[in-house]
Amino acid sequence: MSLSTARDARTVSVRPKRTWSRALAATIAVGLVLSACSADDASEGAADDAIEPAPIVELVRVVATTSILGDLVANILGDDGTVEVLIGAGVDPHAYQASARDAAVLRDADLVVANGLLLEEGLIAALDAAEADGVRVLTVADRLDPIEFGAGHARHDDAEDDDHDHDHDHDKDKDDEHAHDDEDAHEHDDEDPHFWWDPIRTATAVELIAAELSLVRPDIDWALRADAYILQILEVHEELEVLFAAIPEERRRIITNHDSLGYLEARYGFEVIGTVIPGSSTTVETSARAFAALVDLMVDEGVTVVFAENTDSATLAEQLASETIGRSDLDVTVVRILTDALGAPGSGADTYLGMLRTTAVLIHAALAA
Repeated sequence: MSLSTARDARTVSVRPKRTWSRALAATIAVGLVLSACSADDASEGAADDAIEPAPIVELVRVVATTSILGDLVANILGDDGTVEVLIGAGVDPHAYQASARDAAVLRDADLVVANGLLLEEGLIAALDAAEADGVRVLTVADRLDPIEFGAGHARHDDAEDDDHDHDHDHDKDKDDEHAHDDEDAHEHDDEDPHFWWDPIRTATAVELIAAELSLVRPDIDWALRADAYILQILEVHEELEVLFAAIPEERRRIITNHDSLGYLEARYGFEVIGTVIPGSSTTVETSARAFAALVDLMVDEGVTVVFAENTDSATLAEQLASETIGRSDLDVTVVRILTDALGAPGSGADTYLGMLRTTAVLIHAALAA
């Protein structure tokens, strides 16, 4: 083989190897680029996943008209909502008047829980306006088989009662349209709004609130929470049964400052024989004749305790006790109990269950001896 032929052969034999090496290098380079791109894409995707914000779940905004209702709601809501109370602890719901801020708070609520049966009479217009604006409003007392005010209570103005009865009979003769208007004007005025003094009815109120919350946020098992709270209510109910059973039957005839214990009377075997302030509202004024009749009743019945609420002045109750003492040998005392609102924070009566226990102990201590 000549030298030139040998060189040609070497050239031919080497070129394929160089071509393959270049192709391999190019392939590796492309692979590295693609791999780097994939890695960058994966890194960017992971970064996107890492910084993606969690979905925001808004808390349920509930407004309760009274401190008692506010506590019932709070025990169902847990950490999934907020509750704002309009009529706070120690405040008389009968005398409360709505403010402009109250109206705004009501309009912003997801749910409003009200008592009804004219308890928070000063809020009726604001509640109606909120409902007209589309706010969900639940009134509970009228759904709990309300009782009427006790017919056996001492009456403070028989003439006024007779006039009321006459007007009622006259209304029956009106045409349906007028009767409907009159019913709207005087709706539930003979029904007792103080349902919370019957824990069994209160348990039903808790169920009603839970059912309403399920319409606002159906993804939460409100009924399960309500059931757990109802068990606590029933436990306190059993405690009250034991405590009140220790009070002699003849000592269970009681006089109160206003007609707020009708449900306790019916559930636990008491008899409210008279009230210092006529009717269920603390805003009604008594008469001199009715007051004198109440003094006579206390002397005749030998009643030695007048129960006054924590939300209103006890001046009339103190005067009743003083005049009864002056006309007899009875040693009459005025005992302040929690009736229409919770106690101050830290008082032990700042929850519904605490209020029940505290008032029951005070009643027992006053009557059992």
